[in-house]
Amino acid sequence: MNSSAEAKLVAEPSRMQVLEEKVRDLEKRLTYVEGQAPEDRVALVVFSGDLDRVLAAFVIATGVAAMGQQVSMFFT
Repeated sequence: MNSSAEAKLVAEPSRMQVLEEKVRDLEKRLTYVEGQAPEDRVALVVFSGDLDRVLAAFVIATGVAAMGQQVSMFFT
């Protein structure tokens, strides 16, 4: 082997170690961000009693519920 090939082989593990360290750092940051995220909830406030607006609010609420989030609707 020539010296440049040997240098590459020596450098490869350090590049791999750098990448592994970056992955560990990203996993820690992701865990932190997931812990800070609010619960999957949506609150809808319906200000109008018009049928078309109430139906639209129910369509939105149904879509949110289908995505697995909790929905609260408030009618004023």
